[in-house]
Amino acid sequence: MKQYEKGQLRGKKLCALLLTIAAVAAGLLQPKKWNSDALAENSVQIPDVPPIPKVIAGKPYSVAPGESPGTWVVKWGDQSMLWKAQPWMEDRQQKLGPAFIAQWTTPGLPMPFEVPIEQRDKIPVSELPDRCLTYSYYGPYYDNGFDVTPIIVHLPDGSIRTSSRTLEHYSTFTGGNGKQYLTSSDQNVQRKYMWEITAPEELRGEGGVTTVYNDPTLVPEDTLYLPTVRRTRRLAGAVAKQYFPGSIYRYEDISYSGALPQLDYKITGFKLFDPSDKLRGFNEQGIPPDVKRVSGAGDVVAIMEVTPKPGISWWYAKRIEYLGLMGMCTYYTEEYDANGKMIRQFTHLPMTGANPIVHVGSPDGPSNAPKWWVMWGVASVIDLEGGFVMDGWIEKGGFNAPTSPSIYSETTLAAQPMTLVEWLAH
Repeated sequence: MKQYEKGQLRGKKLCALLLTIAAVAAGLLQPKKWNSDALAENSVQIPDVPPIPKVIAGKPYSVAPGESPGTWVVKWGDQSMLWKAQPWMEDRQQKLGPAFIAQWTTPGLPMPFEVPIEQRDKIPVSELPDRCLTYSYYGPYYDNGFDVTPIIVHLPDGSIRTSSRTLEHYSTFTGGNGKQYLTSSDQNVQRKYMWEITAPEELRGEGGVTTVYNDPTLVPEDTLYLPTVRRTRRLAGAVAKQYFPGSIYRYEDISYSGALPQLDYKITGFKLFDPSDKLRGFNEQGIPPDVKRVSGAGDVVAIMEVTPKPGISWWYAKRIEYLGLMGMCTYYTEEYDANGKMIRQFTHLPMTGANPIVHVGSPDGPSNAPKWWVMWGVASVIDLEGGFVMDGWIEKGGFNAPTSPSIYSETTLAAQPMTLVEWLAH
């Protein structure tokens, strides 16, 4: 080969390398971190009875039938529990028992389930908030999700303080889906989330759009549409710790659900998850009986401690999160003040594509989504300081509505629709 040709070849290789590095830095290419036996596809077949993992987080795991029908003895290392079917669980979970959670360990599933169960305890802590909360809300394996959500806040005496209804539409782009919603100015965007309140009347039409970036150092862009002045206001990054409109959720619970630059995260251990049936969401209190959801009981959870960075003022001094390694879901959190007093409990129990509340294509479309697909389901808050209790749940929801590529806009919010069907038509 001639010398100048060798030089040209070296130059082309160097140029390609520099372009690849630049693309990774810009978030256009994501470095591969985990090996998978095949491309993760939505056509992956989940066994009717998913096999039980034999080892989780380095310890033996087993499930055996209990003495009574609908019960199972679950063991992990030296820990054990008696799993019981509950009427509020999804029908398939009641039937399968703890094997139901094991469906999300099936090889070939896409992110966040692509990591083999034997390696999930080694996932970097910086990835866990997205993998276990964000992607449980906003799955990266469909184009969009949508729902209508009643939210009820109870006073300490049990009476209703406020009752509201919210419409939601959301897309995550890390799996290559939903790219039709990205504009030419959308660079390095991880996901978009839009919401609008339809009741009560004094809040009707209030809504917003959150844009979250792949780069964790970039503050999410959050807008709030105010119907009284028909204007959109851009919110500051500190909104993450504030209350979400019409509720006692925090933005951190809903749209700012990934790792935040103001906070430190660390794993302090693992345990067999055996939640008390007195926990809101893990019983029939406050939720209509036809709203079935997934219990994380029997999963092995990573225990994550979240604390504000030095010099940062936050609404808690410490947060403990319980993250399922099989379900890849944040099932429960506890928040504490600077004196170590528990000030809040938050439970999050998802729904799957097998739930009759969940539809494909429209709010009245068929309920034939892949049975392992997940959306957020039920989320309850216990305010231990003020005595307030709040429940929110998906009344009707689904995936892959044929919505306009420009739906994440002020135009949609300004239309002030009253129903989910009207909203998705914009």
